[in-house]
Amino acid sequence: MKLIRQVTIAVIMLVSLVYSLAVWWLNLFFTIRTAIPLITLAAILITLIITRRNAQRAKLSWLVPGVVTLILTINITVLSYNHYFTSFTPNKWHHHEAYRAMMVDDLIASYQLDTMTQSEIIDLLGEPTFSQLADSFYYLGNKSAILFLEWLTITYQDDQVIEYRVFVD
Repeated sequence: MKLIRQVTIAVIMLVSLVYSLAVWWLNLFFTIRTAIPLITLAAILITLIITRRNAQRAKLSWLVPGVVTLILTINITVLSYNHYFTSFTPNKWHHHEAYRAMMVDDLIASYQLDTMTQSEIIDLLGEPTFSQLADSFYYLGNKSAILFLEWLTITYQDDQVIEYRVFVD
């Protein structure tokens, strides 16, 4: 029975760690947005409950708090990374072009683009990647896959924004 509990604790901690590392890796290289991994939090809570009951009997009781701390640190790092690149500021837009796809939702929510003029848009976002007739195209990069690129298209009529949309190419 004791061996089964120890194996269960070890498996839960290992799965939590692997899951957290996978989420962190995906966010780092593919800029996929995630929330707090609920499975990791559940695993941490289960591990803490089991360990607390068996703390006197466990030979390596110091290992569990260490692994739990590592898992929480990884998840906090991922959340901080996500929050930084999902919130729009003109400075981040200009200096972190690879993360524009992550910022565009906050841009649209924070600014009423359809009430702005072309010069206000250029002041906010800079010169478009390219223009065609009355449309300006801003390259966003990709959110979730290397193969699909996203663009912000803004259409003007008489120097006033009449439509904007995000599309995948």
